[in-house]
Amino acid sequence: MQVFIQTDLHIALTEKQRERFEQDLAKAVGHFDARLTRIEAHLSDVNSARGGDNDKRCLLEARPSGRQPLAVDHQAPTLELAIAGASSKLVSAMESTFGRLASARGADGGLPGRLSAFHSRSGGCSAGPVRTTESGLTPATGVAQQPPGGKAHSSITLCSRAM
Repeated sequence: MQVFIQTDLHIALTEKQRERFEQDLAKAVGHFDARLTRIEAHLSDVNSARGGDNDKRCLLEARPSGRQPLAVDHQAPTLELAIAGASSKLVSAMESTFGRLASARGADGGLPGRLSAFHSRSGGCSAGPVRTTESGLTPATGVAQQPPGGKAHSSITLCSRAM
């Protein structure tokens, strides 16, 4: 993964600051490293010489391979806080995006979400009732129920194995 940092005329980064920012960003998105081709950071001083609250801005654009770019920004009183805020938002956006992909396809490209691991461990079918509160499955049918405070996204019926 490559990291590109661009600044406007009012932001001067030392080489040490640039390296630290690259390291912090790489550490924050480290577990997505294989999925990203590059991250572009745009640092700017919104009010330039006038100063003021929240006048430092960090825009981060992540380029996942084979997908549309993800962009987030954060404004704060200092450049360090703007970078930290944007990094946090980027991690959340990537977790949301890649989590939805994993949930839709399953980790092995098969069944959705957490069922995928169970499905592969059990040889493709469940031998009896399934109890898993994390996935929202009912014990007898394996049909997804609406999670508290949310919407149900899918319904899955598990096959039964003849013994």
